[in-house]
Amino acid sequence: MRLPVLPIGDQLALVEAWLMRFPADYWYRERYHLPLFSPQHRATDLRSVRAEFEQHNLLVRLRALPADARSLTPDELAGKPLMHAPGTVVVPMSREEIEQEFEALELDRFSDPVPAESDVILPNSTP
Repeated sequence: MRLPVLPIGDQLALVEAWLMRFPADYWYRERYHLPLFSPQHRATDLRSVRAEFEQHNLLVRLRALPADARSLTPDELAGKPLMHAPGTVVVPMSREEIEQEFEALELDRFSDPVPAESDVILPNSTP
């Protein structure tokens, strides 16, 4: 059975939607010279691709920091807009303040019952 050929406008819209939804996929294919939907491309694990993509972007941002900022400790870097979206307000906190906030959390608010092992459906398994 032969699939219908999409009009060029629909093809471009499909490619644009794919690139907008999965920018890490394009980055990965370019980095490793993988054709779109090739056997090697289809065999990739998207979670690993995304992790490598985020690691790469973080390293790029770290390298872009001024030399004096690269030697800062994590506590000194706290509050710097390194890993935050534009427009995000970051409140600098010391490690002690973070620990105090964590201790003050009411964890009961977040405690949903853990599903029994028999209730968990894994990918590629039958219920």
